[in-house]
Amino acid sequence: DLGIGVPVPSLGLGAFSGSVPPTRTTAVHAASLIGQGEVVVSPLSMALASATVAGGRYHAPTLVLDAGAPAPVTGPPLDPARVATLRSLMCETVRSGTARALRTAPGAAVAGKTGTAQYGEPEPVGAHAWFTGYQRDLAIAVVVERGVSGAGSAVPVARSDLARLNAGDRPAPARSCGAATAALSG
Repeated sequence: DLGIGVPVPSLGLGAFSGSVPPTRTTAVHAASLIGQGEVVVSPLSMALASATVAGGRYHAPTLVLDAGAPAPVTGPPLDPARVATLRSLMCETVRSGTARALRTAPGAAVAGKTGTAQYGEPEPVGAHAWFTGYQRDLAIAVVVERGVSGAGSAVPVARSDLARLNAGDRPAPARSCGAATAALSG
């Protein structure tokens, strides 16, 4: 479970973690598999999904007001083979795919996925641009309403955010995404 649709009362405020309703037809099921159709997510839910892939298990988000607060709720470990596949695909998206502008982002290697989410009923009239990913123990999600594409609109925002967070850091020398994520699953 990547955390989409899981209640997040631990934040102490209203938060939407997404919804993936049961599919009634093959066409709706196919659309759901690529995040279209009746699937509804938020930047929070996509950051949770990326964090779950990075860490190998779901960790409930926590609003930290006290450093001594109890640890957040965690889910069971995900299937290691599936986690390895997802990490590899997310690494490849940055290494040579639509998020390759993040190859040289400051700090550790970045893994992620770009996308677009169509909107409009009954026929799509446009799309929102997305990027979700992780860098070490940081999960990130960017949505640009009415953006051109994940690569063209959301990735530059993610790169800018990561540059601010890693100010003064250089890109990881080997840019080995696999090595960077292996430490997260421990």
